[in-house]
Amino acid sequence: MSTLFDGKYMFSCIPKILEALPLTLYMLLLVMIIGLLLGFLLAALRLCKNKIGNAVAAVYVSFARGTPELVQLFLIYYMVPGILDGLGIDTSDWSKVVFAVIAFSMSNAAYLSETLRSAYLAVPKGQHEAAASVGMTGMQAFRRVILPQAVAVALPNVGNSIVIMFKTLSIGFSIGVTEILGKTKLISAAGFGAKNLECYVAAAIIYCVVCFIMERTLHFLERMFQRGKKQYA
Repeated sequence: MSTLFDGKYMFSCIPKILEALPLTLYMLLLVMIIGLLLGFLLAALRLCKNKIGNAVAAVYVSFARGTPELVQLFLIYYMVPGILDGLGIDTSDWSKVVFAVIAFSMSNAAYLSETLRSAYLAVPKGQHEAAASVGMTGMQAFRRVILPQAVAVALPNVGNSIVIMFKTLSIGFSIGVTEILGKTKLISAAGFGAKNLECYVAAAIIYCVVCFIMERTLHFLERMFQRGKKQYA
């Protein structure tokens, strides 16, 4: 007689699914680094007085925030090879991970740009004036006074973006990327769907544990930066 839930099989799935964790974390690291760099550029364009740059950044952010990540993933996956092939660049041997990282980075950058922009605007104008009054250059003021305070403001939202993106990477399997959820689906398919529930419960446990570790780490960093922020209050 078959049981409703096979706990032993569920626990046996966890080590198998964990084989995909390094790739998932590697993708997450790349997506956050590229997303922050591009997000910083977009935030700078939104803050500058150049109307063209401001408009371009605003349209980009609006499009990225207004379309589902899955749609953006398919757009990159099918559009980028077509463009590069037209330029004589062969993408046939490129890993699907490359396209997933590009798509998620571009999507993440839009949200991070708004986080960075709002964090910069949250620093009181008096801090800029105080830095200038003691003879600091614009770059010195930004690095020593403005940036530490802006980071303290932005960190909670950036941390939230990290956790959300870690889970969003699961749609990468739609183009063949074997991250955590992709590995789970392969294990489930190997059992002909007989143990679907056990496989997905195992994946859910992994997601919860990893997200909990991320949240605790980010909470520690947030408190550390908040203590530093008080020095400028």
